Amino acid sequence: LNWSGGLMSGAGVTTVSGTASINGASDKDLDRTLNLGGATIWTGSGSIRMLSTAFIDVQSTGVFEVQNDASLSLGNGIAGAVFNNAGIFRKSVGTSVTSVNVTFNNSGAVEVQTGTLSLSGGGVGTGSYSVSANAVLRFSGGTHSLTSSANLNGAGTLEITDGTLNHPGIYSISGSTKITGGSGNWTG
Repeated sequence: LNWSGGLMSGAGVTTVSGTASINGASDKDLDRTLNLGGATIWTGSGSIRMLSTAFIDVQSTGVFEVQNDASLSLGNGIAGAVFNNAGIFRKSVGTSVTSVNVTFNNSGAVEVQTGTLSLSGGGVGTGSYSVSANAVLRFSGGTHSLTSSANLNGAGTLEITDGTLNHPGIYSISGSTKITGGSGNWTG
């Protein structure tokens, strides 16, 4: 798959088991389910706008690599779009903010290697979240309900700026933890 702009819509599911490239300065609109089972690289300044019926499912064999500071957002402002990560969601390029403004469920691994990953749509987490030194994982809206199997770790910064983070699991952020709004509930 090479997606550089336009609308992907229609009944059914688009399944990509090999490599996928999401690139360019144009915005991409999604109004269907997109299953990603291989390596996906997202580059360029164009956002991914998910309409209310859209799903992106990164399979357990998939890697979704963010190499930009663009946003993954609600395309029509109506809640319902969901990003499900069962593989690896990695922000590896960009020194500013990549915003994920849809429900983000993680049963795999989230890796913030550089810049800031801001999650503002809420979601459920059973997997791991790791943040490297000089990088930031920000919970910036919605309710993020992590389970006891979820693991927050790394030498970077965890921020809560809005919304709620509920986390009964392992918390081993050796960098800083900043709460400037919202609430963080650690019960583990």
